This record gives sequence, C-alpha cells and structure tokens, in this order.
Amino acid sequence: MARDRHFLVTGATGFLGQYLVRFLSRQPQCKVWAVSRNGGRVADVLVEGVDLSSAEEVRAWRETKPMFETVFHLAAVVPASFHGIELEPFFTRNIVITHNVLSLAVRHQAALVYASSSSVYGAASRSPAHIPLSEETLP
Repeated sequence: MARDRHFLVTGATGFLGQYLVRFLSRQPQCKVWAVSRNGGRVADVLVEGVDLSSAEEVRAWRETKPMFETVFHLAAVVPASFHGIELEPFFTRNIVITHNVLSLAVRHQAALVYASSSSVYGAASRSPAHIPLSEETLP
C-alpha cells in the first residue's frame, strides 16, 4: 500500500493557491495542509490563518504538523494599488515571509516550489505592447 504524501500550500486562498489545493486534495494518498493570512476553506480543505511573517507563529504552527514532502510557496503581501504608496515595506515583508517558509522547508527536508506573482511587474500598462506579459517583460 502506498504511503500518504504530505503537502503544504501557502497562499492557499489566492488565485493559484485555490486551484492547487483543489487539485492536490483530489489526488489519492495526498494530504494537504493549507495556510493563508486570514484562513478559510478551499473545497474540503481547512485553510489555517497563519502570519507567515512571524517566525514564532510559523514555528508554533509547524510543531503540530507531520513532515511535509513538498512546500508550495504561493503566499505574498501585495498592495491593492501600486500608485502613490511606498513599496519597500511590502518587499521587506515578502522577504521575511519567504525566509520563514524556506526555514520550514529546510527543517522538514522538503522540496520547495516557489511561484512568484504577476504583481512583481507593478501596475500593468494597458498598451498592446505590454499585454500579455511574457518571459521577456521586465519588472
């Protein structure tokens, strides 16, 4: 009999996260743990509210979980608008979040799959030359 595989999805209530949680939860022998800033539910999976920018909160949350084989890091703090705001606090917080998720993955000896966001490109230009974004589009 095949053993269960354990996955963690951060940013589980986001656009990509919801699809990934639904997909993984339908696979045989897959156990999915999901976290997001505010928690919630995706399909039949409870999404726990965890502040990934707090190393202490991540450490406390992790203590009651099994060893993850793979961590899908999809979480990020993104401003509602890129116009007229200071972006450095968002960048700094996302670096801290990624550091904490990497530390968790190392502790679990888990593979890490990191997916960035189209938000790294800032406000999208509406000119046809910038749509759609491609691998060559600069942030």
